Amino acid sequence: MKDAEFYDKIFKQIRKSEPAQNGIISVLLLGGDLMHIQESGEMYLEAIYVLSKNGPVRAIDVGEYLGYSKPSVSRAMGLLKGGGYVEADRDGHLTLTDAGLEVAEKIFERHTLITGFLVHIGVDKETAAEDACKIEHHISDASFEAIKKYITNFENK
Repeated sequence: MKDAEFYDKIFKQIRKSEPAQNGIISVLLLGGDLMHIQESGEMYLEAIYVLSKNGPVRAIDVGEYLGYSKPSVSRAMGLLKGGGYVEADRDGHLTLTDAGLEVAEKIFERHTLITGFLVHIGVDKETAAEDACKIEHHISDASFEAIKKYITNFENK
């Protein structure tokens, strides 16, 4: 089976699979190679990433930042820890693992670039940020890289 056929088969299985208990993360591991995080999991990782720029982050900080309840944040943190994306020390300070940091940086870059692009073409900053938050989780890598390349080329002219 060719690589493209293999991955097409895997992605079809992912779309058919049931999400994790509360829909935060759905995971399909094949030989440890493939993992998929749902939008809400990406939101938590991005929030930890942004908040950590100002110092230590606790689950309560994430809840306040996102406007989520303590039980929701607690459940999500348990799933993210279990998935290897977040670690917590004895004081409850959250740290992104390398895998968590990779996802958070990717989402943050998308959010920042898409927001800036939308503002540049005339969308007000608040609407641009809200729309970027929706787009950042669903845009393909290929489309995002094409937009990034376009913006870079435009800025260099």
